[in-house]
Amino acid sequence: MRGVRASISWTIPDIRQGRDMIHPKRGHPFTTTKFGFSPIPVSCVSSVPEMGLFGVIRWHAASIRTYGAQVFRIKDPKIQPASCVAPKRKVGMPVRVPVQTFPQYPTIVSDVFYRSPDPDPTVKQGELRAQLPPEREKWLLADDLKRKIRDSKAAVLEQYHEFGVSQFLACVNDPTVTRVRGRTSGGHETKVMSSGKPEPVDVYHVSDRTPSNEYGCGRSLGDPACTSKAAPFPPSERLESPQTLNHHSMLGDAATYEGINTYFLYMGTTGSHFSWHVEDHLLQSISFLQSGACTMWFFIAKSEVPRMVRVLVQHMDPVVLAAAGGDVWQVLGLKASLWPASFFLALGVRVGFHEVVPGVFVVTGYGVPHSGFNAGVNVAPAVNLACTGWLVHPIEHAMHWRGKLGRLIPVEKLLVLSALKLADGKWLFVDAIAYEALEPTEFQRDLGDMVTYLSQNIDSVLSYMNTEAKPA
Repeated sequence: MRGVRASISWTIPDIRQGRDMIHPKRGHPFTTTKFGFSPIPVSCVSSVPEMGLFGVIRWHAASIRTYGAQVFRIKDPKIQPASCVAPKRKVGMPVRVPVQTFPQYPTIVSDVFYRSPDPDPTVKQGELRAQLPPEREKWLLADDLKRKIRDSKAAVLEQYHEFGVSQFLACVNDPTVTRVRGRTSGGHETKVMSSGKPEPVDVYHVSDRTPSNEYGCGRSLGDPACTSKAAPFPPSERLESPQTLNHHSMLGDAATYEGINTYFLYMGTTGSHFSWHVEDHLLQSISFLQSGACTMWFFIAKSEVPRMVRVLVQHMDPVVLAAAGGDVWQVLGLKASLWPASFFLALGVRVGFHEVVPGVFVVTGYGVPHSGFNAGVNVAPAVNLACTGWLVHPIEHAMHWRGKLGRLIPVEKLLVLSALKLADGKWLFVDAIAYEALEPTEFQRDLGDMVTYLSQNIDSVLSYMNTEAKPA
């Protein structure tokens, strides 16, 4: 593959005191950084390969499965994707702005909950979302938003000085700030903060939830309301942007799923974060840091997920866990809770880390939990993607995940559309034979999963049709 195969380098991210190098053939694959995290492989891309960003990602599929993520550093600015811009707002029109706090409270995962007693069954616990850190939003004019972002940054830096990885890990949660539930002497239920005194800073995390359709990114190509045309493929001069990446994936044939097969444009600020979560429908995520301050990412590879789940079950607020029916994935599915990645490390869970700088793509693997935070103001478009090897996840796990992740794409529709493409010699976005040459094992696995699933449904229909009708 031109421009990729011959220009790979793996690095440990810069963390204040220089950079250590790991040779891909000599270094232990899970060598750790100064914080104890495992480095995420970094591949330098110097030219646009034959199949564009899709080819870059699939060439490194095995590495993504092993480490949970891959970082692609674009060496030549000329091949970076075109910049994404936020839709123009009318003068005097307010913008919806999510408001987070740093630190986040109440704390729901901590050593203080280890072997804690089961919740009092006489106290009504309430629904799960009510047990998690609150979500707020404000409608702000542009000038007011800029002022609040400046004030928020000043407050974070005043309180935490050189705000970075160390400060974030040490301060994102306070184990003394938890919810205490009980009853008053009069029999009234109570839900108050414990003895800790949280002094959080409001952080304004701007994200554009309604991309403009005029850029060809507000609706899926498979949506009747879509008015745009597919971007040219394969790309010749630039790598694709997340805003148009799904124009040539199987997700592009589906109806619009905002933020899944159409992109979001995230505008980070100092201390803003994204909570621990997996992507909807266990898809891959692709994020490109377009400009601004760096973003710190934490990942848990699929091989570590069972251990992660055990840690969460043992150290989660018992009331929260009870509200989730004992299933930590219910909590993760709400994308509303954060705890330091170092907590996992201390309990034997391997965690990947990378400090992302502008001009870098981050790609997570299928079903990989991840979280992170922003060191300052930045802009990053992101989208989900389905490539080879994904079909087994929605097919085998649909029942387990239903109701636990935000949205579920109709897999049956995608399978039928994929089968129709295959009948024309296509798969996903290119010639099927060319795609099979990239990943023959995963390609054949996808075909086997698709045929098995569709055959079972066809057999059920035929069985019904062949059954003689009997009077009631």
